[in-house]
Amino acid sequence: MMRDGGRNLSVKSSKESQRLFLGMKAKEPRTRLACQARLVGDAVAERRGVYADT
Repeated sequence: MMRDGGRNLSVKSSKESQRLFLGMKAKEPRTRLACQARLVGDAVAERRGVYADT
């Protein structure tokens, strides 16, 4: 999920939108597929379920 800088990602393709719909993530506009989105500037992403070592 994009926390900041989502405007610095490539445009979401129809293929990516279809995959997100199948995964029921279509309602969350900040969700992108890392294998499809391309950075064109600074951005901050959040990976849910991943925790930093303490």
